[in-house]
Amino acid sequence: MSSSRPSLSGVFSTPPESLSSQCDTIIALFDESDDIVQAGRNILKKIRFKEKNCVIKVFRKPSFPQNFSYGLLAKSKANKSYFNATKLIELGFLSPTPLGYFEYRSGGKLTHSYYLCEFAADTRTLQNIIDNGDPLEEDLIQQFAEYSYALHDKGILHRDFNAKNILIGENDGIYSFYLVDINRITWYSKLSLAQSMQSLSRLPFNDSTKEILLTHYNELAQANLKECLTLLNRSAAKTQRYFRNKKRLRKIFPKRKK
Repeated sequence: MSSSRPSLSGVFSTPPESLSSQCDTIIALFDESDDIVQAGRNILKKIRFKEKNCVIKVFRKPSFPQNFSYGLLAKSKANKSYFNATKLIELGFLSPTPLGYFEYRSGGKLTHSYYLCEFAADTRTLQNIIDNGDPLEEDLIQQFAEYSYALHDKGILHRDFNAKNILIGENDGIYSFYLVDINRITWYSKLSLAQSMQSLSRLPFNDSTKEILLTHYNELAQANLKECLTLLNRSAAKTQRYFRNKKRLRKIFPKRKK
């Protein structure tokens, strides 16, 4: 294959008859779909593929030097999404069932990457629940505390553990939690208390909800509530400073339009 033609690589949960033709079909379905799940830096659309309701995530085209580093020094976000979802499920946690990922390179540079998973029906993001003004039931908060502790106890650190990246389903008072946007997961043998509180610090809970969450979390972790609140609030303040500084820099150095 000449260097001017893009090279294709990828993995699917079931071996495709032809990787190239299957990817072409998925891209065509994405282009035809008006069912947008999320728009922005990355675009997610709902499609119907092989008799399943699926979500295809198209990652933003990386700029230099990331377009060279993906594949040479680091795995792409699509690759990480697929294998992180697979590992989460193997460990007994939920993420929309991964179906595959694929990516194109040209001249050694990553140009386009895609992640395909099943659509998680009958779920809402935690952010949806908060935005709708629905009360966060104490049972939900306690079960979420158990879920968060279980993640941390297994050494799973989602570096973007925010309310938009947590899907919630419910059946007879039993809640199910799904992690999404998981390319930023880092795996450890076990998290420290500081790392655990850093993870929880991005959740937009009010003080009373934080107290319920951490009280139940601490019963499981056998930690000190006051220490946890201090660590959590310190991490939250640090995150807020980071985003304020990032916003100031963008005003000074705006991104060039492509």
